Amino acid sequence: MRSPRAIAAFAAAVLAAWATADDPPEFFGRPIIERRVLFVLDHSKSMLSRLDGQTRQERLREEVDTILRAMDAYHYVDIHCFNDRLVTFRRELVPCNDQNRAEALAFLSEQTPRGRTATYDALKSALVEGLEQGVQRIVFVTDGEPTTGTVVDPAQILARLRKQNERLEIPIDVLAFDTSRYPARRAFLKQLAADHDGEFVELD
Repeated sequence: MRSPRAIAAFAAAVLAAWATADDPPEFFGRPIIERRVLFVLDHSKSMLSRLDGQTRQERLREEVDTILRAMDAYHYVDIHCFNDRLVTFRRELVPCNDQNRAEALAFLSEQTPRGRTATYDALKSALVEGLEQGVQRIVFVTDGEPTTGTVVDPAQILARLRKQNERLEIPIDVLAFDTSRYPARRAFLKQLAADHDGEFVELD
């Protein structure tokens, strides 16, 4: 019997082959071929930091806007925004049609970066929705190490998430701002992606 990871990989391959000749939608320059995607986005206060005249939050919103406009009604998405609390767009995957796209972008525009970074709680919640909704990929964007929440220690977070995702085997991509100056932060986030067969992408 195939493992959930093998089934997800097969489904992604079938969907990629079934799709039209158009290129898949991209997020921060990397293609997303899965059709059931959950975005988990850091909205802690540090996301107001500026790079080249633009805050990280502004850049993130632009990228979400771009990928949602490139998706169609055969893509199913949800968005979780987190700092020291979690706010969800729908708490379920919804088709990326015109109405849901507009409402998702409006939801995102209402989120103001504040507070600290509850990494574990955000990803634990994402895995719960992953189980309930058949999420094929979690895309996690952050600019810092965990500073609050149920679990803060990076080693414990990694261990708990490995256990919680052991049967689900949902890939988790980690896209990280501001890692080059912080080796410990970079090592933690890179390991997080590796533990879940995801891609680690440094954004600045």
